[in-house]
Amino acid sequence: MPAKKGFKPGKESSLAVGYKIQIHIKTSDTLEVLFGSQLTQKSVEKESPLTVAVEILGTFKFKEKILNQKNKISLDSIKPLPNMLAILFPFIREKTNSLLFNNQIVFYLPPINTFALVEDLKDKIVIFDERKKRAGKKT
Repeated sequence: MPAKKGFKPGKESSLAVGYKIQIHIKTSDTLEVLFGSQLTQKSVEKESPLTVAVEILGTFKFKEKILNQKNKISLDSIKPLPNMLAILFPFIREKTNSLLFNNQIVFYLPPINTFALVEDLKDKIVIFDERKKRAGKKT
């Protein structure tokens, strides 16, 4: 198969991979993690840069409460986050590779160290505490 027009693997192009993380606290024992990646290829030619963005949402329920109402929510209070990302990453990798392969582009998203990723992105990770919203709802 011929390569997609505008995609020039190798020295002529630069690939940039970016990640985003959002945490939605549903209850003291349930978290949703939105984990996304964006692959951007800027070709030498201006006509067709490539961008592939993939997001996946994982819901994690714990046997015991990992947060209580008195906790000030911070990244440090969500200890299992790197492990949650490690669970979600293979799905992001597969979807990204599938989208690229369907467009006749061969690229494999490299493995990541989720502990280092959390440390690198700690100032950009967004945490939404939705427990207060749920407390007002009657079921």
